[in-house]
Amino acid sequence: MQIEYYKKEIEASNLDKQSINSKLESMNDDLKFLEESNIGGEFMSDELKQRIVQIAKKTIIINGKKASILNDAEIDFLSISKGTLSLKDRQIMDNHVVLTYDLLSKLPYPDHLKQVPFYAGCHHEKINGKGYPNGYSGDKLPIQARIIAIADVFEGLTASDRPYKEGYKLSKALTILKYMVDDGEIDKDLFHLFITKKLYLKYANEMINKEQIDNINEKEFLG
Repeated sequence: MQIEYYKKEIEASNLDKQSINSKLESMNDDLKFLEESNIGGEFMSDELKQRIVQIAKKTIIINGKKASILNDAEIDFLSISKGTLSLKDRQIMDNHVVLTYDLLSKLPYPDHLKQVPFYAGCHHEKINGKGYPNGYSGDKLPIQARIIAIADVFEGLTASDRPYKEGYKLSKALTILKYMVDDGEIDKDLFHLFITKKLYLKYANEMINKEQIDNINEKEFLG
């Protein structure tokens, strides 16, 4: 009733309706942006992070007290560069690689499988040495670990059973893998084999939803 009353007051007064509408449109645009940021994605640019900081500077009156639109924790969560995990959350998640090695290394293996714990424990290492947990790079990463790394990322991107996101279409998943190749994170030659041997398509036909399988121009990913 108060809202309706003030609406009528505005309509009956000389207040600048265009100015009010402009402010409302700006607020709705900010809200939409925050909703999209809250969903999370693979990448968030510095420009988008800066917009969150600017929105956070705005204030609102709640129960007679001025408060910021966003608190520090909300700013941090909405400004995550990749994915949806905060630094603290990511540190917890990163421990799964150490746990993988610890568990597997306790099992007995025949001679030809003795390196399995090491291979599995390297699946988040990167060619450029910026992976975890040990920061191995280049020749320290055997081909088996490099293969597992590509398979792990591709499966995670296309999986449709994750509660926090929908499975990506093939084109988007392969584009992200291509970015990782360009950044020196995964093996370029193995990625090219993954494409040219159509292993991505074989997996897709067997394991992911049909609506995720879109047209792929393989040449775009072989540069």
